[in-house]
Amino acid sequence: MPRQPINRERLRGKAPRQRMWEVIRRIRVNVTARAIATGAAVAVKDVHAYMQILDFAGFLEKIDDSVGRRPATWKLVKDTGIHAPRLTRHGQAVTAGSGNQNMWRTMQMQADFSPDELAVYSSTDQHTVSLRTAQAYIKALRRAGYLVKVSDAVSGTGEHRAARYSMPKARFTGMHAPALQRSGAVYDQNLGRVVWQPEKQHDAD
Repeated sequence: MPRQPINRERLRGKAPRQRMWEVIRRIRVNVTARAIATGAAVAVKDVHAYMQILDFAGFLEKIDDSVGRRPATWKLVKDTGIHAPRLTRHGQAVTAGSGNQNMWRTMQMQADFSPDELAVYSSTDQHTVSLRTAQAYIKALRRAGYLVKVSDAVSGTGEHRAARYSMPKARFTGMHAPALQRSGAVYDQNLGRVVWQPEKQHDAD
């Protein structure tokens, strides 16, 4: 089944994996699938799938197998903090979206920046942010009201200077980078809602 848009997967502004992770961290020892399902409001089959991923990645360790009506129990052996680890179904670290997260962090650290500076400052050995990606993210966040233009681009007469942007402190909503959906909408993971979406195009009569 195709994955639902991020805003439709969330409850109380949190994705299913985040809710499951919080329950696991709260219980820590003698964790059961049923306890996670109840505490996170997630189907048991989805809990089993996520627990398997955490097992592959070394976050969970089984204490006892299920016997009769007694469920299998697990314990948390690797706690990386309040945010759920971003993992593939095989337990590998997810790199998709890392560029946006790096850019979001860079925007907070810089008084102002150009698209090319944002791309350079946000690139790491593990993930390179292209100029095109930086330009697209800036454009989306400007539309959503996160960024303001500090100065226009200048070109000609032997001078070329890219436009510069900044993010007012009041527009920083939290640690998670706003996500760009396929529809072009901007979803703020910190607020748990869509903050900007393109106007619907109506067919001409």
